[in-house]
Amino acid sequence: MRSTYKDNRFLDEDYKHTLEGYKETDPYYYSVYCLGEWGVLGQTIFDARKVSQRLTELAGPVKRGEFVFDTWYSNDANQVLIDDNSIRWVETPTGPIQIYQDVAPNSSYVIGADTAGEGSDFNVGQVIDYATGNQVCTIRGQMDEDIFAKQLYCLGMYYNKALVSIEANFSSYPIRELERLRYPRQYVRQSEDSFTHKIHQSYGFKTSSVTRPLVIAGLVEVVRDHVQWIHDKDTLNEMLTFVRNEKGRPEAQMGAHDDCVMALAIGYFTRARTGPREGGEELSPFVSVGKSRLKAFEAKGGSW
Repeated sequence: MRSTYKDNRFLDEDYKHTLEGYKETDPYYYSVYCLGEWGVLGQTIFDARKVSQRLTELAGPVKRGEFVFDTWYSNDANQVLIDDNSIRWVETPTGPIQIYQDVAPNSSYVIGADTAGEGSDFNVGQVIDYATGNQVCTIRGQMDEDIFAKQLYCLGMYYNKALVSIEANFSSYPIRELERLRYPRQYVRQSEDSFTHKIHQSYGFKTSSVTRPLVIAGLVEVVRDHVQWIHDKDTLNEMLTFVRNEKGRPEAQMGAHDDCVMALAIGYFTRARTGPREGGEELSPFVSVGKSRLKAFEAKGGSW
């Protein structure tokens, strides 16, 4: 006799809702881990046919390069800061930034970022248009964290002060550097202290056993329904090697990378749970990761 999560009367309704959502966003995960069916390992969790077809359609970036800038000393902050008026784009054939759609006036953008961690060589940022869902730009390179943070600062300012959502698990340095540089818009997460029940607010996206499956499932849905949104070759190639390990956990194959995949997943997650600026007003960049973690998502109709 086999039981499933539906038979567990101790599960809260939020968690049951999360598991039930995999029926549509990740049928493989739902059948194996929610219903207890046997699964097949070693296959990409993304639609390989659609990803491969999309790779044949790519036109490449419209421009490639990096940002240069001047700095100034702020007596008030007692810090060396970037002079926003000095930020300028420099074309270089090997630059870390590839632009697929240039910035549009009055458009809002979100940047999902993944820092180089253990077994990873690249710092990656993915720029997404809030309105269209299009991946419009990537930054990907083997660079020191301070350089990555400064390029992210310039990239965010270039894309109309984009909301920047950086993965906070491995290193918080880029997050703290953006804060030091006074970048105006960073993603803020909320969590509830289990002892005091006070709400804590922190910059950056925290990957956990709850959030990781959610962001990956969201990206699976994007690829399934809107693969035309994705324009970057490195990102699509990573999807073809993003498979389930022997325990069924989605991850990069041995020797492959998942920086682009995770940065894009974080970007779409952030886009779904926040909103663009409307009429000069900032919609809340907060998201709860406690029991109410899905309320904001459900309020938006559950759409990525």
